[in-house]
Amino acid sequence: MHTKLHKLYKDIYLKYLAIYITILMASLMTSCASGKVEVTPLKPLVDEAQIEAIADSEPVDQINKNLFQAGNMQRMTLSFVALKIMSTNPDIEIFSAREAQAKFSVAMSRAKLMPTLDVKVGGGPENVYKPAGNTLGSLRKEASLSLKTTLFDFGKRDKDIAQSEAAYEAAQLRSKDKVDGILLTLANAYLDVLQTRDMARVTSKNIVQIHKFKNLVQSNLDEGNASVADLKKVEARLENARANYVDLKADYETSRENFKKITDFYPVNLQAPPKLSAYEKANFADEEFNLADNKNLLNAVRQDIESLKQKLNALEASDKPVIKIGALADYKENVSGLNDGVFDLRLDLSVKYRLFDGGLKQAEQKKIQAEIREGRALLRKKTQAFEQDMRNADSDQKASAKKNALLATRFRAAAKVVELNGVQFNEGVLTVFELLDAQAQLLSAKQDLIGNQYQKYRLRYKQLQLADRLLTSLVVAP
Repeated sequence: MHTKLHKLYKDIYLKYLAIYITILMASLMTSCASGKVEVTPLKPLVDEAQIEAIADSEPVDQINKNLFQAGNMQRMTLSFVALKIMSTNPDIEIFSAREAQAKFSVAMSRAKLMPTLDVKVGGGPENVYKPAGNTLGSLRKEASLSLKTTLFDFGKRDKDIAQSEAAYEAAQLRSKDKVDGILLTLANAYLDVLQTRDMARVTSKNIVQIHKFKNLVQSNLDEGNASVADLKKVEARLENARANYVDLKADYETSRENFKKITDFYPVNLQAPPKLSAYEKANFADEEFNLADNKNLLNAVRQDIESLKQKLNALEASDKPVIKIGALADYKENVSGLNDGVFDLRLDLSVKYRLFDGGLKQAEQKKIQAEIREGRALLRKKTQAFEQDMRNADSDQKASAKKNALLATRFRAAAKVVELNGVQFNEGVLTVFELLDAQAQLLSAKQDLIGNQYQKYRLRYKQLQLADRLLTSLVVAP
């Protein structure tokens, strides 16, 4: 009898316990689905989320104000920054100075074609000591006018001019290539600032969402519908998200400093670049973009080789005699004694030829020939590297386009999962942790999509740089 009563009490206890648990679960689901839980404010996060506002700090304004008017500091576009860097970047100035040096070397070579005209005027007291008698304190006067020119040198001067012209053209081509290279570095730095800023923004929104889930679990914990372990799990995810945000913020600061290193000013309110459709598409499969024969850098090496050839030709021409002609008008008075002024006019025709130089010329020829071999090897090396870069850029562009389509599909799918999970959560089918998992997948998909979108710009700018069209594209593009 006692055993039967004990069993009856036990069955009743278990039945009521099951009913109580059912009521608790229903209460939890109803509380989670109500969406009326008040979210505590995230004051530090709200301030940190606007990370681009850092650029408005006083030190940045102090650095930038010497370079920009106040209006320009309110909005920076890639085109504006590209134009600004053209006049401020020291590397561009260095190559511009080298180009000017080569230009004036041409002028120096051409000047050798012209005659030289020298004038000399002198005078002063003169003492002459001779056995026949001394002349003391006489006033000496001298004046001369000399005209000299090379009549014939078997083309050596023409070859010198050709050498300097080839060197000048090489300097021009290198300057253009350097400008495009610096602009590519600038464009990548510009995109880095935008990408890290966008990454931090979406991450900050994710933190806000996780914080809402935390407050939801906290509310259920206060009502006895959740455990401390549940709250700790959500808090762990929140702290992990905050840590990721701190890393992205550090990346953003690094990208800003790198931008400043290139431009000498900080980025302020950078605008998104124009759509990719605004830029010319460099399709290297087209004959128009077959650049192996007209790439600036490769042509610069070719002109270096041509300059060396002309230098070698000029050296070989120095074997020939040089014929010069000159005229001298000379006036002397009281020179080497007291005498009347004498006017002298002379015409001089001379032939100059070096019989022996100790092997100097032969050594110079061998040296130039070795430099030509080096130039040809360098041209082959750079041509192979350039052709490989074109192939890589073309394949990377195609891969990025395919990847972008896949990432966009993944993002839409992740967004749909979040939406459906929310419905199932409201129906009591899913828990808050499954919502957090879906939210994490959505964040990952969004970040990957952002990264690939900026990568598409990097690849397009790289293609334009390979095609020597980046400068015009950045400046002309809206």
